[in-house]
Amino acid sequence: MSRPIRILIILAGIAVFVVASIGLGRVLSARGAERASLEQLINDEGAGRLKAVAGSITDCEPGTACYERLSKVLAKVGKPGAKVEILQITQGTKVSPGGSTGVARIAWSVGGRLPVAQCVVVERKGSVTSGFTVSINAVSAPIDRTGACPTVERLLAGDSRN
Repeated sequence: MSRPIRILIILAGIAVFVVASIGLGRVLSARGAERASLEQLINDEGAGRLKAVAGSITDCEPGTACYERLSKVLAKVGKPGAKVEILQITQGTKVSPGGSTGVARIAWSVGGRLPVAQCVVVERKGSVTSGFTVSINAVSAPIDRTGACPTVERLLAGDSRN
């Protein structure tokens, strides 16, 4: 094999590596954005900030069933002024080069109270080439602390039973 062909093969290999690295970086940064969204949601819930929690959920505005459900949940779990402690976040979306929708399980406590476990529908839209956006589509009422989360469809319908 001639020297120019070897150089061309090496350069092509380097180009493939760079493109793959950039793609992987975008996917991993989308995972980081998902986690940050979930952490912000937990902190707003723990502080009892209903408008902030509702604002982070797609189509959850005053007067909707989602908003009413959230106000009842926050009345039970929120404790304004207390420190929120995040115990566990199990991310819902898959690591993939495209979009993904899944159920994240979160566990947290506030102000020395017993832990709260909830399920959150998280959606990642986009692709490696266009970039990703992360949205929260539903939040369950507290579930049993050792319980599993229901499916995406049940959560979107407002049913938090597994």
